Amino acid sequence: MKPFYSIIIFISLMFFVANINAQSHDEVYREANPEQTVQTDNSPYANLLAQIANAKKAGNFEQYKQLSEQLKSQFPEKFHYSQDAFQIRAQYPEGNMKAPFIEGDWGPGDVRLYPRNVFTGNARNNKTLDLEVDSLGNKYAAFIVSTRDSIKLYKSTNDGTIWTNFQTVIIAAPLQFHSFDMFITDSANAFRIGISCAVNTIGSENDGQLFWISMTTEGTGFRAASIYATPAGSGYANPSITSDGFLYSAGLTYWYTAYQRVNSGTGAGNQLLCSFSTDWGWTWRIDTVRNTFNDFSIDIEYNSYPTADSIYVIMTNDVTPANPNLRLMRVWLGILGNSPAWTQFNINASAQPELECELAVNRQNNGMAIVFREDFGAANGNARYNYWVPGLSSWWGNTADISANPNNESRPRIDCQERQGAYRVSFVSQDVLYDTVIYTSTTDITSGFAGRTIVNQTNDGSTIISPDVAGFRSGGGFGGGVTFAGFSSSVWYDGSNITPTGINPNNGIVEQYTLSQNYPNPFNPVTNIKFSLPVKGFASLVVYDALGREVATLINSELNAGSYTVDFNASSLSSGVYFYKLTANNFSDVKKMLLVK
Repeated sequence: MKPFYSIIIFISLMFFVANINAQSHDEVYREANPEQTVQTDNSPYANLLAQIANAKKAGNFEQYKQLSEQLKSQFPEKFHYSQDAFQIRAQYPEGNMKAPFIEGDWGPGDVRLYPRNVFTGNARNNKTLDLEVDSLGNKYAAFIVSTRDSIKLYKSTNDGTIWTNFQTVIIAAPLQFHSFDMFITDSANAFRIGISCAVNTIGSENDGQLFWISMTTEGTGFRAASIYATPAGSGYANPSITSDGFLYSAGLTYWYTAYQRVNSGTGAGNQLLCSFSTDWGWTWRIDTVRNTFNDFSIDIEYNSYPTADSIYVIMTNDVTPANPNLRLMRVWLGILGNSPAWTQFNINASAQPELECELAVNRQNNGMAIVFREDFGAANGNARYNYWVPGLSSWWGNTADISANPNNESRPRIDCQERQGAYRVSFVSQDVLYDTVIYTSTTDITSGFAGRTIVNQTNDGSTIISPDVAGFRSGGGFGGGVTFAGFSSSVWYDGSNITPTGINPNNGIVEQYTLSQNYPNPFNPVTNIKFSLPVKGFASLVVYDALGREVATLINSELNAGSYTVDFNASSLSSGVYFYKLTANNFSDVKKMLLVK
């Protein structure tokens, strides 16, 4: 009889294993293809939410205010009143500092905001550095310092050449900053900064509390408050924040933050949440974006469609740990806070891991674009993007490379400034010795990204901080800027229109385009390059190595007619043959030079 029982046991075990595999497969399938049946909610609460959203969209402030007060009166349990956080305080600015210029790559050089180390985060939290721009072109940079007891905020009103530390946010021990995100809202040119941040106990990364910080762009009117009390056994982490203020008056402006709920013991994510405030952070309501899954690399945006506004949250997840995939979630503003299910889009669903995602919305045409890193093996990631524009049926099939070199490309960030229509992207191209920060842009996302600019090249290969990018208006033109950490993790800024240094105009009338041989040649390590432009126009002067790789951009800006001398310092390069190319209007010329050390 023993063989018979053995067969029964064997069959039972096989059924058990098959059932486990089926459950695992079902979980993966359910995560990728959730059941989202349309549920009609005709409750008084749901009807009020829809009426409020419609009144907001129509700009009917009186009706909006009346319905909002009615909602708060009838359903007080839906509102959480934020509690002032006295352990977070503001510090007066440290004063004005003009950082030294160094030999640059974009053309003018890199400006140092902060000369000391900053917090690098970790593999799932490397967005510890943020760059924002208001619609007047003023730039704002924020970062967590290495001691993690403060967030420093810097501002530039002159194209990024001078930065002022206008505020420092300090938290008292035994707490420290874990992660944060910043946004500048513009309600009829009344700017205000909003920060969503997670704060954890020193020695524990998983017991984070969620806070809201707000101030004017001068650092005044400071307020710090707890958004929600942290549930027992949980922590909040990796928040992202946005606002719809640039389209609405201050009375109709909403703030939105998305964040991860984690197990305070293991750090594993178990919920993705969205909180929003209709009264500038005094009260908050909450909605569940997704349950159960470990969702990270979170970014939130809103899109103002002609008839209704929607909230989008992009993230990646590790339901299959070896192959994290992107997910995009959407909800109509009229059911936010009472949503039966957010609509889900599977952006790429490749066989490779998809990580480090970020979303940008083009408020000029309601288009959207996502950047992310797709891994193709050890130290071989590609910076990629996907997009949707009105008229497309889905995101599927639109994925393409921003860059696909053999080395590792990572940490992509994207921006589409509210009052512009250009997508601007930064990412890092990693090698054994160097991390090169790259910038690219496009005004037509359907045509992809053309051209790349080296922002900075540093031999600080251990840095994992994501550089951040922003577009801006400057005078009558537009440009892009990138802030990044390097050179022992100091914070730097470089932009496309910083006034060039080391470029000397010469007197005299010019009749034709010329590019002269550099002098001296051979050189070590400094040489001069002369060129002439007969008419005003955009000019670029780029240096390449013998393999045709771009190693420095000396000029990338509009110049008046005339002759110029450019200083090129090759102290960071090795001996060898290099080429420099001048491009201006329809003129182009290349010459060779020799570096001997």
